[in-house]
Amino acid sequence: MFNTPILLILWRRPELFLKQLDLLKKVKPLKLYVAIDGFREGKEFAIERELIQKTKSYLSLIDWQVDTRTLIREKNLGCGLGVSEAITWFFDQEEEGIVLEDDVIPDLDFFYFMESQLDKWRDNKSIFSIGASCFNDSFAKLKFDIVYRSRFFRVWGWATYKDRWEKYQYDFKDKTELLNSIHKVKLSNIQNTEWLEKAEWCVNHLDAINTWDYQWQFTIWMNDGYCISPNFWLIDNLGFGENGAGIHTLHDIPKKVQRLSKIRMRKTRIINLFPLQYFLDLFFSKLPFYNRIQSFFE
Repeated sequence: MFNTPILLILWRRPELFLKQLDLLKKVKPLKLYVAIDGFREGKEFAIERELIQKTKSYLSLIDWQVDTRTLIREKNLGCGLGVSEAITWFFDQEEEGIVLEDDVIPDLDFFYFMESQLDKWRDNKSIFSIGASCFNDSFAKLKFDIVYRSRFFRVWGWATYKDRWEKYQYDFKDKTELLNSIHKVKLSNIQNTEWLEKAEWCVNHLDAINTWDYQWQFTIWMNDGYCISPNFWLIDNLGFGENGAGIHTLHDIPKKVQRLSKIRMRKTRIINLFPLQYFLDLFFSKLPFYNRIQSFFE
């Protein structure tokens, strides 16, 4: 039995929900939360409605000893409010937990990695999220397992705590505070320019972007927070294609994802780079080149 609560956020991918269920039957979580967004109105969405109904029907396959709670919506809230409100519903009832959307299939090791990392960073209030993927080429080349502190949130399978999620803002009303927070985290010059542009666009087009994860990234930065990342992958994203949303409408998985996602947990002792990063903060954070050091850790 697995003690850490899990939230599944589902919509119109019944075949991937089946894959997740096959895995969860091996893990046997004691608490499982399932949120399913509603269908969109219109004849053009008739197939979508059928897929959502099929997804709901598979709830009957949850047959191990588990406390299952569901949030089934009749109307579609979309990738923004639909996801963020589901996460809020989850953390209204739990102190910490794992969040999985319906496009990701984790390894079995994913669950125990998340549980151990949640336990490790619970009292460190600067840690806002724990991820399961690595986009850092330098660390990925290492021949041993590490975890490190990153400024970047990884959305494909992650975990956090209630008190961190309670700081989440969906609608940023103070544009100046948001933009200042990006300067404060000392990204590299390229990253700083890129994310300032994203923040500007996000603030000015919040109703149009229909997403939730940019806001979580900005919330982390506004609170001077960090994320824990491994230098390996514990998850696969199978959501690319016609039933995808956002970036997942691409039919081809980005080449960097294809390349880096082949690097799985090596089953060596996991080395924690946090003390090294703390040392660098302590002695070099006021130097003009420090943002280059920090950008090495993403």
